[in-house]
Amino acid sequence: MPHAAGHRDLQRAGRPRQRPNFGVKCKIFELDACQGIGKVCLVYLHKSECESDLKREDPKIWLLDRSFEWHYLAADFTHYFRMMLVHQGLPQWQFKFTPMDHYYEISLQCYTYHLLTKLG
Repeated sequence: MPHAAGHRDLQRAGRPRQRPNFGVKCKIFELDACQGIGKVCLVYLHKSECESDLKREDPKIWLLDRSFEWHYLAADFTHYFRMMLVHQGLPQWQFKFTPMDHYYEISLQCYTYHLLTKLG
């Protein structure tokens, strides 16, 4: 059941955490649904929320998990794409950079098990 909250998720939900303030006028686009466990999003901040009124800040890549907590992944899409190449596009690789890294470990074991058994 990929949509059910796990024990670790429920434990994390009770911990206080600093949350980003995106505001109502920022634009958020979903890049990846992460098999229902989270959403990777491209976030454009509203012009008035940026450091300078002359230019719009470059979009950032964030992960929204099932407990509706945001996790910063990358400063821009190019950096995110390079991270994806390093992890060879394995499902749920984004969770390696969050407290929910157990999802990454499980999918890594599932998708690379056949490689490890051939070596040993």
